[in-house]
Amino acid sequence: VFEQDRALGAEGQRGQGRRRAERIELEAIHDHEVRPLQQLGRDGRRGGRVKAEEVRTLAAMTLGDRVAVMRDGRIQQVDTPQRLYRRPANFYVAAFIGSPAMNLVEAEVSDGRVQFAGLSIPLPTNEIRAGRVVLGIRPQDFSLAETADAGLPTIDVEPAIVEELGSATHAIFHIDAPPVDTEAVRAATDEGDSTVLLASDRRALFTAALEEGTPVTVGQALRLAVNPARFHFFDPETSERLDAIGQLV
Repeated sequence: VFEQDRALGAEGQRGQGRRRAERIELEAIHDHEVRPLQQLGRDGRRGGRVKAEEVRTLAAMTLGDRVAVMRDGRIQQVDTPQRLYRRPANFYVAAFIGSPAMNLVEAEVSDGRVQFAGLSIPLPTNEIRAGRVVLGIRPQDFSLAETADAGLPTIDVEPAIVEELGSATHAIFHIDAPPVDTEAVRAATDEGDSTVLLASDRRALFTAALEEGTPVTVGQALRLAVNPARFHFFDPETSERLDAIGQLV
């Protein structure tokens, strides 16, 4: 079901009840009118459950069993919401799906480690090819080091902005590397106030989404743990996802 012609975006907690009602309506329409469109393949030849395009997709992810992420009229990826989040096909999907957006940075893989911004983090396997990559880290895959698994690698950062959201705390910090500034990433993201506030600093901004109540203070050192088993790797030339042994997915 391509949900009318309107863009679907995040509407906040107050809209959840209405979105559930909309889903019931959409399911009824689907069952009686558009059953032939149910099977949506990767080749884009058949219909889909929900169209997600050009805006953040919380409502689409809520309403859809399968979601089509589109850019300029072209399907980038079709999959379940969880697969889109965990295995994005390229830069655009990686930056578009999830809030806050995935952190992206150019990196180098060698000797079982990924190196970026002066950091060197061991990888759990050697399945990613050696060489230049774009590394993606979800904000939710950071945690406070003192409460995290002791076996996880850690990094020391200095928050430039702290967002207290009630259910979570976002720590926004610079890393010593330039941002991944491609058309696909710019098209998918809207950095909002943090970009305006920190526009004079050309280092990349990372976001860590931490548990509610995590003590974070602007300008004070913060040690974060990160889970390399959940890293994402992309080809810097094509923007496509890299899988085992560096093969394009």
